[in-house]
Amino acid sequence: MTSSSPNVHADARVGRASLHASVVVRAGATIEDGCQLEENVVVCEGTMLRRGVHVMPGAVLGRPPFATAAATRPLQPTLPPLEIGEGSVIGSNAVIYRGSRIGREVLIGDLAALREECEVGDRTLIGRAVTVNYGTKIGARCKIMDLTHLTGNMLLEDDVFVSAHVSSANDNRMWEGKYAEESIHGPILRRACSIGLGAVLLPGIEIGERAVVAAGAVVTRSVPPGKMVMGVPARVTGDAP
Repeated sequence: MTSSSPNVHADARVGRASLHASVVVRAGATIEDGCQLEENVVVCEGTMLRRGVHVMPGAVLGRPPFATAAATRPLQPTLPPLEIGEGSVIGSNAVIYRGSRIGREVLIGDLAALREECEVGDRTLIGRAVTVNYGTKIGARCKIMDLTHLTGNMLLEDDVFVSAHVSSANDNRMWEGKYAEESIHGPILRRACSIGLGAVLLPGIEIGERAVVAAGAVVTRSVPPGKMVMGVPARVTGDAP
């Protein structure tokens, strides 16, 4: 450990890593060799940083979820610690919750937020100020561009591209004001599909393998594999390029 005086809990395990003096490492956390943590990073209880992870200033890793009476979705009583894979980079002021798992060589941009029970595959890029809600699974080599919102209980397979400002939803019962697990179904994005700038993906739809959703489209029904859709509501206009 090459820092002067970071606040490292006695029960934490820190290898040959570089920690700024303002870093906080809480009980049970593990930081392997070659990691670099910059100013004001907080590593919460039990969090695992694999070899060579680089964390930019102000990031919070392994934050437990909290709720008040205003929240309708119940919190899980126990969640496993956050794990961040070897060689990943976490941007400034990003917040990643406990119970998630980040793969190897992942890049998570500044101000991104990943909720509990998410998974991110190897070599995926998550852009600046992206929100990934609870229980969402993202495959390997995906690219999620800036200011996109991935809703809870969503699935993205490998090699998916999602452009900036894309929005998604997982519940058509917005007028009821209560949470029902059986009705919460985020979109499914199959392998190597592409979603254009500012598209809107409604609950339960499936974007087929290598399909393309044009910029600004509002997708209200599933898209067949290899097809292109555009418009409001989106309609098939032919084969994807």
